[in-house]
Amino acid sequence: MTVFSAAFSAVAISAAQDLFEIVASANSRVRLLEIDIGQYSDFGDAQAEILSIAIHRGHTVSGSGGSSVTPANLNPYGAAAGSTVEANNTTVATTSGTLLWATGW
Repeated sequence: MTVFSAAFSAVAISAAQDLFEIVASANSRVRLLEIDIGQYSDFGDAQAEILSIAIHRGHTVSGSGGSSVTPANLNPYGAAAGSTVEANNTTVATTSGTLLWATGW
């Protein structure tokens, strides 16, 4: 199994948005192995809040306003990813697909 990583760092998020959008290439699948989300600021400040995070699969309309992320193959001799990844879409994708996971963060 080929494993890729996609990341962004130190981005101020001030409105609801898609942290990542992953679209598999034709006739292929994408499997999420791990998600790691962290925070660098606002520890214990007066505006602290619990935010909703969810993973949806399928039948969504792509978001917009974000940036493309090139998935990095963790095998230095491996091929490029066939899937596409976007990060920080400020127009969120529709949620008509299957909700796989949700939590507060």
